[in-house]
Parts: sequence; C-alpha cells; structure tokens
Amino acid sequence: MKTTNTKNLSLEGLRGLACVSVFSCHFLYVFFPYLARGRALDQAGFVLVWHWETWLSSAPFTLLYNGDFAVSVFFVLSGYVLTRKFWKTGDIASLTAGAVKRYPRLIFPAAASIAFALLLMRLGWIRASDIPDASFAGWARATYQHVPSIRAALHAAFVGVAFRGDPATLAWNGPLWTLAIEFWGSIALFAAFALFPRHKAVATIAFTIWACISPSTVYFMPFIAGALLNGAIDWLKKRSGVSTLLFIIGMVLGSYDYTGWYDWMTAIVPAHLDHRAFWYAFGAMFTVAGVLGSRPIDAFFGSNIPVYFGRISFSMYLLHWPLVFSFSIWAVERYQLLGISYMPAVWAAYLSSALLLVMLSEAFYRIVDRPSMRAADVLSAWVLGTPNRRVKSLIHEG
Repeated sequence: MKTTNTKNLSLEGLRGLACVSVFSCHFLYVFFPYLARGRALDQAGFVLVWHWETWLSSAPFTLLYNGDFAVSVFFVLSGYVLTRKFWKTGDIASLTAGAVKRYPRLIFPAAASIAFALLLMRLGWIRASDIPDASFAGWARATYQHVPSIRAALHAAFVGVAFRGDPATLAWNGPLWTLAIEFWGSIALFAAFALFPRHKAVATIAFTIWACISPSTVYFMPFIAGALLNGAIDWLKKRSGVSTLLFIIGMVLGSYDYTGWYDWMTAIVPAHLDHRAFWYAFGAMFTVAGVLGSRPIDAFFGSNIPVYFGRISFSMYLLHWPLVFSFSIWAVERYQLLGISYMPAVWAAYLSSALLLVMLSEAFYRIVDRPSMRAADVLSAWVLGTPNRRVKSLIHEG
C-alpha cells in the first residue's frame, strides 16, 4: 500500500478521481440532460437528442459521471481517515482534536467558494439563464437567480453551510449540501468512539442509532462503514484477490440507477429511504475496501495523476459549480460562434473547463485550502493546550 508519512496515496487517488466524476456529472447534466434520466423514477420527461446518450446513460458508463456515488465514497473515506489514528493507537485525544478542527477545516474553504461565486455574480459572469431549456435541465436555468448580497453570502458561508438543504446556501454553491453531512457525521463519529473507546461495537451501535433517527440515515451510515474498515485492513491486505472482487462489487452497486437493469434492487429498499443513496453507501464501502486491500487497484489509484487530483480534490469540489455556470456556458457559446456545432462545442468546453478548474484549484489549494488546514491545526493545538513550540511549528509548516 502506497503511503506518505500521513496519507494513504491510493485513497487520495480514489478521492481525486471521484471528484473528477462530480465535476463531470454537473457539467454533463447541464448540457446533456438526458444523461440524468437514471436519477428519476419517472423518466417520461427526458428527451433523447443524441444516439450515444442511450449507452452513456447506462451502466457501467454512468460511473464516469455518477456524482452521487462519488459523494458516498467521500463519506466512507472520511470515516476511515478521521478515525485511523484512534484505531491504531487508541488515543482519545486524536478524536477530540479532530472534532475541534472540523468546523474551520470545512467552513473556511466553503466560505471562500461562496466569495468566488459572489464575485462572479457581481461581475455579471454567471450565465445560467443562457442554458437551453431542455427537459430536466430546467433546474440549471433557475440557478443563481438571487441577489448577490454580501450579508447573505456571509450568513450562508458561516451558518448555512452547517445545515443540509439550506436553500440560501445552496443558491451560492449547490454541492455545499454535503458539507453539513461531513460536519455532523464526523462529529457524531468522534463522539461515539470517545464515549466508548474500549468498546468499538458499542460505539458502532450508538452511532447507528443516531444515524437511523436522523433524516439523513443513508448519508451518515457510510461514515461508520469507513471507520470499521480500519479494523479490517489487515485482513483485506492479506487477501488481494478478495479485495479486488469487493472493488468490482462496489463498482456494480455504484452503477445503480432507475433504468431496467436494477428494478429488482429498487424493490427491496424500504420506501422511506433514498434508494440510490442506499445502494451507493454499500458500493462505496466495498470500493474503499477494495482499494485498501487489492494490490493492482492500490497501484492504479496510487499513481501520480489520481494522487494529484486527490491533493486538489476539495478545491475542485468547491469551485467547479460556479465555474460550470459561468465559464463553461460562456465557452460553449463562444465555440458555437466560431462555427462549431453544439456537441463538439460542449466537449471542447468540457476540456477547457477541466483545464481551468485544475489551474484554479491548484491556486485555491495553496491560497485557501492548505492554510485552512494549518489554521485548524493551530486552533486544535491552542484549544487542547498543546505546547507552544508545537503551535509555532504548525504555523510555519508548509
């Protein structure tokens, strides 16, 4: 398993490619809305425009842009990574430190992404109203139709982000809904293991009970699944073939949608649960387990390109939404003005947007994300009374 001093590189690579999938999801759903039909039980409103949409909107090709599955992978990874030190050492202080860090670690970059969206709106660069009104894409035209108020942006950034589904926050950056899940899921995870440090089974039951009484059960359960993988990692690493099989199963479950292939799976999920999120939770758990234990899969995700995307993944996740609704739409229009037909123009815009997103994300990582990590470490050190020299090293570390 490829590691640095602090990170499992293959998991970093998995996170990176999952983030690319999220970007692809939102980009493609804006310009090729038929591809989103697998998200809806009622598919009557989806109109086929291009013949290739038939196969690209079917498994397993949907894995290339299944943002919802990617989000479940993020949650499993968080559960694993955030509790890794505790599982290795039994150090409860690591849980306390993690809890103290969580708000600044998530909120400061999220606030910067809202500021980015505010700037684009103030400059008049948001072009959501220019999107063709094509069936399911009607949601996209309604995006960024609010007043770009600084006061509203500040409230969304520092308060609304912590509450899933807050419409005033999602108006600035739709993918921010996951940060509330990340925040409360991780806090509950830290609390469960801190309360029952010697009885991980009891901690697991306590977290599960809490998750089951919440309205977001299928989004919180991946956290405990990821944490429990810490206890299975040695077993997985000794069984590379089994781990490879688990990864394949994870990919199959990650392809779940409402098209005909998966009708039998839809029928066995309780009606009150989100069917897709339910299966994605299991798929994400198997996927991460496969990456942890399978040597060839570990080697793939631990290679340079996935790991690079993993390093800037949080920045990409936060910036891609306002970028799609500004630059991407503008780019499609510009390419068409140059005489390029719609479909080639969209694919050219995809490549242009991806390149710009990587460049912006690299800058965002250096200017916002990495300093936010250091600030969270400093805050944790100060709150927990870490010796002064440790605080100074955190301030100056690069």
